[in-house]
Amino acid sequence: MLSTLGHDLRTPLNSIIGYSELLQEELRDANQEDWVDDLEQIRMSGRQLLDLINRLVDLAKVEVGRVEFAPEPQVLSAALAEVVSAVTPEFEARGQYVLFDCAGDVGQVVADPARLRQCLSCAVQSIAELSGPGTVSIDVTTPATSPQVRVAIQMILDAPGSVASAAKAHGAALRSEDVGPPSARAQQQSHPSWSGARLHAGAQVGLLLARRLCELLGGSFQVQAGATIVLAFPSAEPLVRGGVENSTGGADEAVPQPLVAPSG
Repeated sequence: MLSTLGHDLRTPLNSIIGYSELLQEELRDANQEDWVDDLEQIRMSGRQLLDLINRLVDLAKVEVGRVEFAPEPQVLSAALAEVVSAVTPEFEARGQYVLFDCAGDVGQVVADPARLRQCLSCAVQSIAELSGPGTVSIDVTTPATSPQVRVAIQMILDAPGSVASAAKAHGAALRSEDVGPPSARAQQQSHPSWSGARLHAGAQVGLLLARRLCELLGGSFQVQAGATIVLAFPSAEPLVRGGVENSTGGADEAVPQPLVAPSG
């Protein structure tokens, strides 16, 4: 039902976005820049609504177990670089910038390539959607005592004070229950956060989707003080070390099997 509705909504939205871009080009060619900004607002609003619909449909598929995973070793820094490259133009248009810091060679993680990128993209974009101009800081580390690779994503606003206080002032501070299971969120519906402000719908759905994908990829998702989330993915090193010795004395890498998201 939701997938069908999503398809019916995507078609007119894509037309609105496409015609807005076409009119922008024609007006620029005709040196009529006065209308370009207005059309950009139409295009961006259409894009935001389209993103929300896509996230809702994907989240529904995950919840009912209709998403398949084929995990394999992935270079996390390369996946993040692709995500950053894709979102940078849109971020810069909003006065937001990405600071991507990878602490040396963090190695590989075990994840489905497409779902890993979708998870990272949802997390980065959703954090940025919570606030105004500022910097999205992405730090990738490999804790010495953990077989995981950690990705910390933080929104640093262009405002005085700490990240947490600045985020709250903009209605963007996060709590664990805001991106938790449906039962936990239902208990909080009568108790809005952020001094009465409500979390941006698209950002909340995006964070929920990022969390579910991260968990189904075998990782963990944590909310920390202010507008900060930490995703941890299983390192590929245990996978290689867990291989079976072959006849030549080497190790055969374990072959990851496709997974299907469990329902419920």
